[in-house]
Amino acid sequence: MSCEELGVPRSKQDSFQAANIWWRQKLAEIQRSSLEANQSEALKDIEKKISYAAAHAPRLLPDLKRAKKAVLAAEPGDRVLPDQDVINENIRIAELFGISVPKTLDPMVSQHFFGDRRIWEERLEGACLIGKERTIGHCTETFLNEIQPKLRPKSFKEIYDYLYCLVDKSGIWTRTTDVAVINEDTVSNHYLWLDSRHYSVTAHNHRMGHFRRFVYWLWVRRKLADLPRNLRSNDHKKEKEHREIARYDSPLVRETIAELPSPIQLWALLGLNCGMTNADLGALDWSQINQRSWILTRRRVKTGKNPKVPTVKYKLWPEVIERLQALLPQKSGLVFTTLSDGPMYHTRFVEGEATKKAKVTDNFAQRWAEIKPRPRIPLSHFKKVSATALKSDNRFARFTDYFLGHTPKTIADQHYGPESDEPFFEALEFVHDRIFKTASEEVE
Repeated sequence: MSCEELGVPRSKQDSFQAANIWWRQKLAEIQRSSLEANQSEALKDIEKKISYAAAHAPRLLPDLKRAKKAVLAAEPGDRVLPDQDVINENIRIAELFGISVPKTLDPMVSQHFFGDRRIWEERLEGACLIGKERTIGHCTETFLNEIQPKLRPKSFKEIYDYLYCLVDKSGIWTRTTDVAVINEDTVSNHYLWLDSRHYSVTAHNHRMGHFRRFVYWLWVRRKLADLPRNLRSNDHKKEKEHREIARYDSPLVRETIAELPSPIQLWALLGLNCGMTNADLGALDWSQINQRSWILTRRRVKTGKNPKVPTVKYKLWPEVIERLQALLPQKSGLVFTTLSDGPMYHTRFVEGEATKKAKVTDNFAQRWAEIKPRPRIPLSHFKKVSATALKSDNRFARFTDYFLGHTPKTIADQHYGPESDEPFFEALEFVHDRIFKTASEEVE
């Protein structure tokens, strides 16, 4: 390296510091390049071992994953060996028998005498390693990419999170496992692992459904020769247990609403009046409200794409109208917005490493959780209060599913027409009186 290349005068005094700086940078570059090549080779080696272990020796996976982390954490100047833990342990055993191993022994020599390279060479020589397209990781990505356009972000997120939980935490399989190893034992092991998580009945059965859907998809795509015989076993489902439905008497409902911060009272009231969930509250638009008649017309957000879901007209109660009138319409048109006029509840897809991810923003739940003291009735239960009231009276029980915006279940429900608005409004008035009329008012 000449002084001209360094850009300094041709004298020792002027050039030695610049030369030293250049050399340190060059050495770091050489070491970095050496590390990257060494690291790449070690990672390739350990990925082969992980692929073998996933299919033939799952007990080896924890140690191999730790070894992979150690390789990734290597610093410039290190000699990266994927079996370093094995080498260290074997050297320790040798020293117990009086064999002296020099600390300066070349890493490649120590690997030859104390590593497990020869054992793995024999294992891998007899194993048939699979292509990427047959691995669990690749199939999971493909499956998620296929179903994503058909699902709402929140539903997709539930399946996405669970399948990758199986890949990364369950020990049932890994990203490099051959899908061909899925059999009756795999299904049984999944059930045992799922049961150990102690999910509620609904959450357990939903996740069992996600697993079955994925395995069935593998069979349809000819990744599996046969479906496991126990895939549809009812023994793997949790039976619904009898539990008392939470019932809230009218005084408690009134007291809970009165204790809420003023802007948040409207959320609870809309749950009572219109059967709204957090998603429904987030999508509520001023255009849905006729401010002359104060009738709200909407479809349930969660299932709104289904043509069978009814469009319901709700006659708003005085308590709801009063609080709506106190609100200022926002530029977005939404009834409830953040300080920046954004939606309070928002679901969307974002690009991930291999497949799209779903993101759910629920400011209603977040703000409700921040209320001190904690409200005695959860926000999601206010719609249940009204639905229970409707169901308790034979005159109005038939309106329960319609009130909740559920898909009609009977022929009569499917042909429910606009001429029936008045009877439904009477049902809503009945619920209102049931909740807000005090005993003294009833006597009068």
